[in-house]
Amino acid sequence: ADVFGVPMQAPDTGHEFGGDAFSGEMVRVSGIVTSQPTRRLVFVRDQTQSLEIRLQRPMVLQTGDKIEAVGFPEIGPIQPILQHALVRVTASGPAPAPHRLKAAQMLDFRYEADLVEVEGELREIYRHNEGLVMLLADEGKVFNVDLDARLVAQDALLPPPGSRLSLVGICQIDRVTPPDRYQIVAPASVRLRLRSLEDVRVLSRPSWWTPRRLLTAVALLSVFALGALGWIWTLDRRVRVQTRIIIGGVQKEAMLEERNRIAREFHDTLEQQLAGATILLDAIATIVMVEPQRAQEELTTARAMLRHSLDEAQQAVADLRNNDLFECELKPLIEDAVRERLRATTIEADFHSEGTWPELDTVVKKHILRIVQESVTNAIKHAAPTRIAIHMLAAQDRLELQVVDNGCGFDLLGRERRAPGEFGLLGLQERAEKIGARLTIQSIPQQGTTIALSLRFNPAALSA
Repeated sequence: ADVFGVPMQAPDTGHEFGGDAFSGEMVRVSGIVTSQPTRRLVFVRDQTQSLEIRLQRPMVLQTGDKIEAVGFPEIGPIQPILQHALVRVTASGPAPAPHRLKAAQMLDFRYEADLVEVEGELREIYRHNEGLVMLLADEGKVFNVDLDARLVAQDALLPPPGSRLSLVGICQIDRVTPPDRYQIVAPASVRLRLRSLEDVRVLSRPSWWTPRRLLTAVALLSVFALGALGWIWTLDRRVRVQTRIIIGGVQKEAMLEERNRIAREFHDTLEQQLAGATILLDAIATIVMVEPQRAQEELTTARAMLRHSLDEAQQAVADLRNNDLFECELKPLIEDAVRERLRATTIEADFHSEGTWPELDTVVKKHILRIVQESVTNAIKHAAPTRIAIHMLAAQDRLELQVVDNGCGFDLLGRERRAPGEFGLLGLQERAEKIGARLTIQSIPQQGTTIALSLRFNPAALSA
């Protein structure tokens, strides 16, 4: 007898196949193949519902095949299952489209054993027996996704935790609530059964700056800032002790003046910069969990401020060790400082001087020298020059100084807005303003940069 001559039935959610529900008689159903996890297991969808079919003999089917199946219905955990089924393909067609759902909608009996598409954030991946289990969450709902480990050639193909994924697979409710007083149960948990790794689509990958890494960076920078403040405090104590030792000498008044100058410089540079870095770190700790990208930018700025503070502190120590440094003429000081900066490089230095340089105030000498040193340092770090020229002109009522390099230059218009963490050019401008000088910068990409300092003074005041 032809088993496919059995009248056609349609499965429904009431655990019934027509009037022959679980009577031991064979029933015939039809549908379109949505998934075939193994050769003996296939999922199909008809116009109203999906069904799990377990085959009597192994058989390879294609997604989209329209089939007829004859078998024995049995009660499943959620809906009927067709057991010991014989299958024949009646037509071939395109793969059926999945139902697009939210994670919460998967907890609906209507989508049991059906092909669905859902999005979620990957929390964890682990192995269980011969399969891979991915734990995903979306809008507070957590669900498992199963994938045969044999379908993954290497673990590197799997998306990293934190990725936003879109997944297509068979929805299966794996646990229901205990019956209530009316013997009604409800879905409690659900899992998605993938057909292959191609059912996984990565919508977005996690940022490298995860909250944990940002917190670690903030903690390290905080420790560094505290260490820098402690070092400054120790240095300040040493200056105070040294001042007390030499107060009784002939240079008591001069040393007190020097101490006040150091204190002012510490206040104007290191203390302000460290205070700014501390404020930034406090802000980062507040926004790191909600705005990681902004926290990363603020972290870059804080790091640059601390690095600049360290350079200023090292220079301050060098000044303390050379108390008589600025008693010399400025011209040889500049030449010696430039040669010292270029000593470890292959960059050539040219010096051009005109006129007789007047005797200047120690503070003015210091800022002019630092402007030259920082200009040369910036050229070494960023411009890759082969030659740096220093032009010095002493006129009757003004001093002109230029630092010219033949490096790569830069676009001044493109740098009108300072990037996070960039303080070199700003520091030059601040030093020039402190001594009443005018600083101009000219730069052409691939041709070089010229930093010019112009200082006007009253010859009568200097001679007096």
